[in-house]
Amino acid sequence: MARDDQIRSRKADHLRIVAEEEVAHASSTLLEHVRLFHQALPEIDLDAVDTSVTFFGRRLSAPLLITSMSGGTELAGAMNRDLATVAAEHGIGFGVGSQRVILDHPEALTDFAVRSHIPE
Repeated sequence: MARDDQIRSRKADHLRIVAEEEVAHASSTLLEHVRLFHQALPEIDLDAVDTSVTFFGRRLSAPLLITSMSGGTELAGAMNRDLATVAAEHGIGFGVGSQRVILDHPEALTDFAVRSHIPE
């Protein structure tokens, strides 16, 4: 199998494995050491809480980013477009991941072309 076909095949395998097999993170995120203690704040109006932030000059509804999405397969392209649409609807940042597949498959550029789904 040629290297460029291996890249596309590997991208498809990543998506299939996550969808069909049991996967786990191989190393600790250290979140198992975090303990959150409940502290009720009844005097605060939840509707008055502003979670928005400015990131690279853009206002986001919350300090969240959808990142490291893939491309190079029809499914990955559809996922990128769907996730970009959700990010735009909720004011969340979005970034595509590795675009290495484009070096060998320039036609895969459409998998990463999500600007029309995120006009702002």
